[in-house]
Amino acid sequence: MKGKKVWSPKDCSYKFLIELLLYSGDVPVENSLLRQVSSLLRRLPAIESEKFQDDFLMEYNDTLLISYLAMFTNCSSTMNELVDKFNTAYDRQSRRGGRSAFI
Repeated sequence: MKGKKVWSPKDCSYKFLIELLLYSGDVPVENSLLRQVSSLLRRLPAIESEKFQDDFLMEYNDTLLISYLAMFTNCSSTMNELVDKFNTAYDRQSRRGGRSAFI
């Protein structure tokens, strides 16, 4: 356990978070990559403008819509499988009991 980094809120800095994500113990951390990521992260608050906010919200809403559509598609597929299984089971009973299919 010696030499392992332990996360604490007071150590929360860009460099620490990136090292936590990238450092596996076998591969040394590249400082040039850390500097580039840190530079990029420092630029982000400067991007806040009305157009950026509108574009961000539009992209976020599009992403949510796509995930909702994917969820509905998955649910409808599951429901279709359930209905098919129900009809298959009910058709077997109808042959014996003389009843017709429900769905």
